[in-house]
Amino acid sequence: MKILRKNSIVVLVLLLLAGLVAHASFGKTEHRDLALVPQDNMASVDEGHFLMGSENGSLDEEPVHEVRLASFMMDKYEVTYAEYKGFLEENPEWRKGKVDIDFASLDYLHDWEALSYPEERDNHPIVYISWYAAMAYAEWAGKTLPTEAQWEYASRGSFKNMDYPWGKEFKSHLTRWRGSKLAGSAQVGRYTINGFGLHDVIGNAGEWTSDGYELYQPGAQINPSSPLNRHLKVIRGGSWKSAQADLRVSARRAYAPNICLPDVGFRCVLAL
Repeated sequence: MKILRKNSIVVLVLLLLAGLVAHASFGKTEHRDLALVPQDNMASVDEGHFLMGSENGSLDEEPVHEVRLASFMMDKYEVTYAEYKGFLEENPEWRKGKVDIDFASLDYLHDWEALSYPEERDNHPIVYISWYAAMAYAEWAGKTLPTEAQWEYASRGSFKNMDYPWGKEFKSHLTRWRGSKLAGSAQVGRYTINGFGLHDVIGNAGEWTSDGYELYQPGAQINPSSPLNRHLKVIRGGSWKSAQADLRVSARRAYAPNICLPDVGFRCVLAL
């Protein structure tokens, strides 16, 4: 009897453990193993603090407040058409014509036909991408989208109290913007590299962040998490369509998360 009772207890424990494992894995999205995430195209952004926002911009850039961040890694370049195709090949539910309009507007992958796009755009930043699609790609890649604080800190490239990644003054030849008089994006990596080794952080293509749009609050913050506004998500960095004022590292834009624009893409981060 003692042996039977002992065996019954063992079986019960095994069943409970199996149930816990099944419950923990239910509903989780498949993504790449973090050990397999290639980091040669990522730059290390050291921990530190900075003053987020600006007193010389729009009202939603105030109040200027101190933010402290732990170190992380960030894509050196914006995600490209070729990279996004790899995601679509493994995730057919995100292909053109397959996504519900609540998650991507009708302009999603506007210049694609099935899994094909204009060949010359291979190494251009992927655009016509919704916030939801960018988040799905990031999760698949074993990464995430940067918070606004991570994006602004990284884009400043360790400069303090500067308006642009290279310093205080605007230099029109260092970015693709409205004044370049060239319609559309350039290949990634063609323009400025900042102090952290990041390319094209302003101009070329705007970049989705993980944050919902909220007004800043006074007071210091440590590793702030993303606000939960589900109706508006924040885009940073300006684009090839932007005026000079919108190319400052503190400038913010907010759009519905399902919108897909011809000048907005994304890049990802990885916590350390």
